[in-house]
Amino acid sequence: TLWELIDDLHDESRALLCYGSPQGDLRLRYALAGSLAKRGLNVLPEEIIVTNGLTQGLALVTQTLARPGDRVLVEQPTYLGFLNLLRAQYLEPLGVPLDDEGPCIEELERLAIQYRPRFFYTIATYQNPTGKTVTAKRRRELLEWSERHGIVLIEDDIYGRLSYDGDPPAPIKTHDRSDTVIYLTSESKVLFPGLRVGSIVAPRPLHERLLALRRATDLCGSQLTQRLLATFLEQRGEQQHLRRVLPIYRRRRDTMLAALRQFMPKGVTWTKPAGGFCIWLTMPNAPTLHDLQQAALQQGVAIAPGEVFLTKATEYKHIRLAFSYEDEETIHRCVQILSQLLSERLRTEPYPVLTESWTPLV
Repeated sequence: TLWELIDDLHDESRALLCYGSPQGDLRLRYALAGSLAKRGLNVLPEEIIVTNGLTQGLALVTQTLARPGDRVLVEQPTYLGFLNLLRAQYLEPLGVPLDDEGPCIEELERLAIQYRPRFFYTIATYQNPTGKTVTAKRRRELLEWSERHGIVLIEDDIYGRLSYDGDPPAPIKTHDRSDTVIYLTSESKVLFPGLRVGSIVAPRPLHERLLALRRATDLCGSQLTQRLLATFLEQRGEQQHLRRVLPIYRRRRDTMLAALRQFMPKGVTWTKPAGGFCIWLTMPNAPTLHDLQQAALQQGVAIAPGEVFLTKATEYKHIRLAFSYEDEETIHRCVQILSQLLSERLRTEPYPVLTESWTPLV
């Protein structure tokens, strides 16, 4: 338990309440290197930078690679939090559409030649918001594209360990021989979001620049939190935790997919993720999503309209659903409610209306 872990650190309590290394606790970096090895990444502890969650890692990387006004590439759709981060840094995100295999290489080629972007951000495994996974062939093509144009790939692997149908694919970084991939992950989604511990594996030339920016922004992370996590990982706590929670998440995903098949009106389609937390609905035409969102909220159902995950709101026929939090009974009931609301609106409202600005939690 948490209290047992804290008791184990009693003799070190004074040191753990002081400032630590901006690179992160050494014991934790050794433990994280062991965890990354299970994903196929053979890295040394000195190659890892510990961050306050993956979001801080993304902020450090983007500030190091780009300046206000620069153009950068993201998947279309992509993680809303990253879009907000880019806009806060006055960077211009350009969307790359996804096909059945992953980001469209032809569009990446065009954008690379036309705009010379600073980097391309990808969630290659169990993407948020779509739940899609980039194929092995497309991963090789992405790496070849990155090497050909000298454009950095930022690989966000936050969901990579949350696999429900066999082993997850190896990260793109495992095949990186030219140091063009910056790899980020986090313990927050795997364990619990309040932990706020992430990590960066970056090419050596960027390492010192990232550490310098880390020192300038918040000096270091919490020594106490990092040592608690190190002890937890050393005691194989992560493996035990995953053995417990993965079947729960799998049942919740399966419950949502079964309810969608049972209740959704004709013409609505959805992704079938092999891991992660998200399912992406596509409607045959666009209902008034703001009205749908408000009607659903009144019945206790929260949805994320798809346009908030786009670089520009050009489509209004998608909804993101998340299945990680609620139990199966609640998921079944909520999908039934949403399906009824959608059925009513798809019959009567074929035209899109812009939604109000808002931020979903996941």
